[in-house]
Amino acid sequence: MHVWGTGPFDNDVADAFATELDDADPDQRLVMLRRVEQEAIDADDGLDVERALRAFAAAAVVAASCPGAPRIESDYAPEFLVLDDPPQLHPDLPPLARDALDRIEERDSGWYEMWDKADNLHEAVETLEFIRDALC
Repeated sequence: MHVWGTGPFDNDVADAFATELDDADPDQRLVMLRRVEQEAIDADDGLDVERALRAFAAAAVVAASCPGAPRIESDYAPEFLVLDDPPQLHPDLPPLARDALDRIEERDSGWYEMWDKADNLHEAVETLEFIRDALC
């Protein structure tokens, strides 16, 4: 797994998830986002880094789909966001994304451990908080 920045799509896992979302039928995108967020929330023995990175990317898609939200500036984000064609959110998705971000930020999360070991936790948390603040 390659990680090149703290952004939600700055890693191979999120890049692959963005491609999955782009390739999916638009009606299935919300199902995929909900599933990824719920898997992160329900992780029992710590949240592994790959699941955390997918959930972080999913939360960013949800945030970018909120009315008035800032656009995601990444070459690796889903193409439908770049084309300004976000999915119509169901009201349960932003709170679910917020809960997933809470789980990602816990000390037993692979995401937290990865950034703590890289001595870049502060910047990573700032990025996560930016996404959390953009949720509607």
